[in-house]
Amino acid sequence: MTDDGPWWERAAKGVRHALGEFLAVPIAVVVVFLLLAAGIYFIDAAFWSSNQTPPRQLRWLSDVFGDSTALSSLLSTIATSLITVTSITFSLLLVAVQQAASSLANQVFDQFLRRRANQIYFGFFVGLSLFALINLVVASQAHRPIFGGLIAVLLTGVALCLIVVLIYTTIDQMRPDTIIEAIRVHVLSARENQLSLLRATRRRTASQTFRVSGQVVSERQGYVTTVDVDRIARAVANIEKSRMSSGESVIEVDLCVAVGSHVAFGDPLADLRCDGDRADIDALSKATVEAITLENARDFERDPAFGIAQLAIIGWTSVSTALSNPNPGILVCHALRDILARWLEQGEAPEDRSSRIVYADRVTDAVIATLESLAVVASESMQHQTLAEIMRTLATLLPKLPPEGVDQVAEVILRSLSALGEHVLTRELERALEVVSLAMVAAGRDAAAEAVTRATDTLRGSIGVLNARSTRVPAA
Repeated sequence: MTDDGPWWERAAKGVRHALGEFLAVPIAVVVVFLLLAAGIYFIDAAFWSSNQTPPRQLRWLSDVFGDSTALSSLLSTIATSLITVTSITFSLLLVAVQQAASSLANQVFDQFLRRRANQIYFGFFVGLSLFALINLVVASQAHRPIFGGLIAVLLTGVALCLIVVLIYTTIDQMRPDTIIEAIRVHVLSARENQLSLLRATRRRTASQTFRVSGQVVSERQGYVTTVDVDRIARAVANIEKSRMSSGESVIEVDLCVAVGSHVAFGDPLADLRCDGDRADIDALSKATVEAITLENARDFERDPAFGIAQLAIIGWTSVSTALSNPNPGILVCHALRDILARWLEQGEAPEDRSSRIVYADRVTDAVIATLESLAVVASESMQHQTLAEIMRTLATLLPKLPPEGVDQVAEVILRSLSALGEHVLTRELERALEVVSLAMVAAGRDAAAEAVTRATDTLRGSIGVLNARSTRVPAA
């Protein structure tokens, strides 16, 4: 047994992940087709058995589909055609997805697999093929699956139309704007799902009244996907109840990890501030370990930072000289600006100031850090338009940020100035730097605004002068 548990537990986790990410919907659709085949079998047996005379109104169906031999030939043709067309179509679509992933990173696969429509399409084609095969198997002189053949013909027509729809939707899903928009929506949805965790914890600095009496460490490696705050709160309440505690905060659990954090064996999960005995600390430590769920992959539905990381990867890959495509990088800036603007409009993250559990919410910082990373890689590829968009994004967000956020953005801008000399001062970049300088003045950060103006003036001195990239800005 490894630190990840016995093999059957790892296999069960892999199955749960596959079902949650893709397989659940296709399997459900296939099961529906199997149930439909079973129901149609009994209906056909009631109407078209060898010792049963069909109603006069339905005799035309018997004439159209013929005897069992004709039905078997029809169902065989349908099943063979469906399997052939499905295998060829899906192979070509997967090649198209792979080509898009090579230019926008592996996040393309995640988005393609998670789309509910794609899951239904895959399940529909597989289920319809099984439906035709089942009716082909049960066809005999004693059983004529006429209704089964009728449904197979009608659904095959639907399937052929869906192939055209599937080809278009797959190509549409490979467009950078579609992929980035899907991630943006997932980030906002995951943030909403995370609010219950934020409401049950507090974000302020942990209390210094009590010393750290114990530290909870990880027993395996993985990504933090969920934190069961109620389990920890019940453990705290049980300890306080057994000690007849007063209302004072004598117990505190300071979480060292957040949803999306990766931990290895022995990494700290939480600091325990408790003035109790060793038994209380052990009980609280056990409850904390059980409350933190670790998985081999991050949870897209409850981890908004995962979506931010995906946007960062797409932006970095496209902006760098590996691809030198500024369009996806600019689209990532647009998505990040919209995400952060919506969160700032909602105000500070909710918290329970009386909670004994301290949780560090770093999602907002991750957005600004991503913009900083894109500014770094834009200097490597000399994408002045991407850097200009980053500066405009930061300038637009400045009036909406709290004071600590303004300080963070000001620091990001100052750090980005060190790579400004790698760029040619285009008119677009010059206007963006002027907008940033004015925004810093309006925010009361005159020193940072002056630094931006001074760097812009220095780079402006290279206009009309022949310089290499390394000598565009003279050394101080």
